[in-house]
Formats: sequence, structure tokens, C-alpha cells
Amino acid sequence: MGRRHPRNPRKSLEGNEKMTTGKQPRIKAITATGPTTLRITWWWGEVSDVDLAGTLATGEYLKKLRNPDEFAKVKPLEYGWGAEWDCGLDMSPDTLHFLAMEQKPFTGDDFKKWQARLGVTVDEAAAMLGLTPRTLKKYRSRGASIPTPVAIACKALEKDPLTREAHFRPMRKSRTARKTAA
Repeated sequence: MGRRHPRNPRKSLEGNEKMTTGKQPRIKAITATGPTTLRITWWWGEVSDVDLAGTLATGEYLKKLRNPDEFAKVKPLEYGWGAEWDCGLDMSPDTLHFLAMEQKPFTGDDFKKWQARLGVTVDEAAAMLGLTPRTLKKYRSRGASIPTPVAIACKALEKDPLTREAHFRPMRKSRTARKTAA
């Protein structure tokens, strides 16, 4: 028996929908801006700052890049198909772009777009995230900075339909919403 998906618009984001630009990542320029940080200019003009501290600390493969002098010797691969270092190590543009998107600040505008993509009300989003509707209304304000744990949870709920279904609790529409819908 197949898995049941919530009704539309609270549907699973099936297929390849991602919280990305939708473009194949290619690197136009890349420079080290610190002992573990990179500034990447993508071929479409966007600039991303990526911190590889966690990747370098846990990845044995990249051990040589823990040396700041080695890390600083980064350059784009031919045609922008990755980053390479003089010590012979490289990293794919997909990995770097994924890290950039994960590390990008999550704003009130991003939160509103997330809520719209999932098709959930403030009350439903609050229940999924274990927060109060009042807190979420504050997050939705322009220029609001969303705490990192909430941003991580939002991204995880969007990326994984089963996680979303496990935490989604449909709410009854209010009288006002029912009158508006009628």
C-alpha cells in the first residue's frame, strides 16, 4: 500500500524541488577569506560565504586543509566545476552550494515563503515547530532573524515529506476563514 500524502495544498513536495536557486552550481571565482571560510561567486552572479569549519573538523579526507596556508590556496576548477587546492584536494560545486544554502541566514521573508510553499497556517506551522503562534507571527515580520534551530527545522520539514507528515497536524479553519472561503 502506498504512502498517503496530505491533501493539496498541504502536499508533499515531490520530485526535485529544493530550497536552492534551481541552477546547476558552477564557480566563477573563489577565495579564502579566513582559515576555514570561502567567498564564492557563482556563474549567475550571486556571492556566497561558506564556512567549512565543521567539514574540515570531521572529514579525514580534507585533513590537509586544516592548515590555513594550504586552505588559502584555493581556485576554481576548469569551467567552474568545483574548487581545488594546490595540495591536490577538491570539492564539488554541489557540496559547496548546499553548504552555502544551509548557512544562509533565514529571514522573516524566507519564513513566509516557506509557510506558503508548505501551504500551512500559522497555527499549523507553530504546532509542527513546537512554538507558539505568537512567536511565529514575530518571525514573519520583515527583517526578522530566525533562530538557527528553527531555520534548520523548517528546511528539514520542507526537504523530507515523511518528517513533515510525522509532525503535521491539520487545524480546523476559524469561523472567519470559513466565511472568507465561502
